[in-house]
Amino acid sequence: MVRMSATPPPVRPVLAFSAPSELVAGLDLSEGAKRVYAVMHRLACDVAWLRGHKVAPDTVTMHVPALVVAGLAGYTTRHLRRLLPELMVAKLVAGGPHASRVGLRSLWDGCLWSIKVRAGQAVPVVQPAEWKHPWRPGFEADVVGKTGAAEFMSALQTLELNDAEKTMAAAHASVTAAYGAKPAAVSSSADMGGGRVQDVVYRLGELPRVHARKRRALVDELGGLLAQAVDGGSKWKRLWCGVIWRTWNSYVEGRSGELQALGAALLRLEVDRVEGARMRNAGAVLVARLRPT
Repeated sequence: MVRMSATPPPVRPVLAFSAPSELVAGLDLSEGAKRVYAVMHRLACDVAWLRGHKVAPDTVTMHVPALVVAGLAGYTTRHLRRLLPELMVAKLVAGGPHASRVGLRSLWDGCLWSIKVRAGQAVPVVQPAEWKHPWRPGFEADVVGKTGAAEFMSALQTLELNDAEKTMAAAHASVTAAYGAKPAAVSSSADMGGGRVQDVVYRLGELPRVHARKRRALVDELGGLLAQAVDGGSKWKRLWCGVIWRTWNSYVEGRSGELQALGAALLRLEVDRVEGARMRNAGAVLVARLRPT
């Protein structure tokens, strides 16, 4: 006979935190801001417990990337940035991006938040010493040696790039099979010329690869090429830049189908041209095909 025993889990102390609904009661906050605060409140309470507090503090300071908060709330980081001012004005949250020294540079390593977790007069404030605290001791090794989070993000960007390329290839194959025509060979990005639709389609796959600071320039270039290819000039460049931006944002938010739809619509337009279809306004045709049904 074998007797097995398990070590009981540690007893979690009951800390007298206020409920998020209690702290937001009577405040002029949007539902989105309340949702974000509920996530940050839960994280702050967990942090207080992990730090071994015996008595619930009024506020908790924690180092958590904005991407984590946004992901737990089900929002994008852009949406999170729009909601945070409401919480800061209401004095429920304080803080912002946190930087660490790496050699001679200061690099963002996440965000530092002070969260109100108990009702009362206390106001969340990030102290100067907390701004200077090394919240990520291995950050320099992570950046320089491409380990940890840097390695993970590099692998994630590679997966996103492969996914974008597969999406464009699938769109190309589906349109070619559906319309029974094989468009002309695509020129390389180094040999761009004429603003052909296919060039824009294939260069859409560069969006996940390009650095965030250079993405706007790439969208601007693609919008100009698309305006030349579809409208024969730059009159509607701003319109096509907006279309590409919206498609990219949908891809970031996990709706890759819109990126595939844009690629398919562009390739279908090119196939129609190869087959000699008469279109009074190719741009209007493309907009109509992109409009949700």
